[in-house]
Amino acid sequence: MIIGYNYYKMGKIIEDKITKITEEEACYYLREVWNKMYNEYPSKDSLALLWAQWALESGRGFFCHCYNWGNIKKVHLPDDGHDWCMFRCNEILNGKAEWFDPPHPQTHFRAYPSPLEGAFDYVNFLANRKRYKPAWEEVKKGDPIAFSHQLKVCGYYTASESLYTKGIVRLTNEFKKKYDKLIQWKPKLPESPSESMEKYIDLKPIEIITIPNHIEKIKTKSLFEIIIDLLRKIFRLF
Repeated sequence: MIIGYNYYKMGKIIEDKITKITEEEACYYLREVWNKMYNEYPSKDSLALLWAQWALESGRGFFCHCYNWGNIKKVHLPDDGHDWCMFRCNEILNGKAEWFDPPHPQTHFRAYPSPLEGAFDYVNFLANRKRYKPAWEEVKKGDPIAFSHQLKVCGYYTASESLYTKGIVRLTNEFKKKYDKLIQWKPKLPESPSESMEKYIDLKPIEIITIPNHIEKIKTKSLFEIIIDLLRKIFRLF
């Protein structure tokens, strides 16, 4: 299975929509994802950091687009295999907010069919990418200030570090006060990872990128044939 790019699946564009996630739902899904990855539930401190960043990035879930928990950008070259949507957004460049409108590449974000799949990819994105390893180490320690700093250093966000950190700290403390209440929520029908999600997301915390082993053709193709197939999909030369 794969962490990162899936060279055998081209993501498709889907219509953007707001997919609201409640505070209770966020707590539940983040907790269950962590348990699936590590075979144990996260500490209150670690869970608080993930919940806080989700709340900060999505306006407490009121402005979550297509179940993208952390506003993860879509990558096209090479294609990362994820479906995607477009919506107006801004980045802080040279200290000023610059707005981008579709179809500008800055407006391209990953999109998911359910909150569970979005949560898996969000946690997997932080936990298994080498680039974000320093930030993930702070998640495991439960340090909100160091977590925010490492996210900035790694290039996760372009906003002011001081303002982003204040938001993370404030929301972390808020979560801890409401923890006992939030943790009680459970869906009416427990969800399990879909087959499609399991094919493209490795739930184990490793740091290497591998080619998906569920594709049988890979066993009989030479490296040259694989490269040609990749070029066909990306550049549509043939």
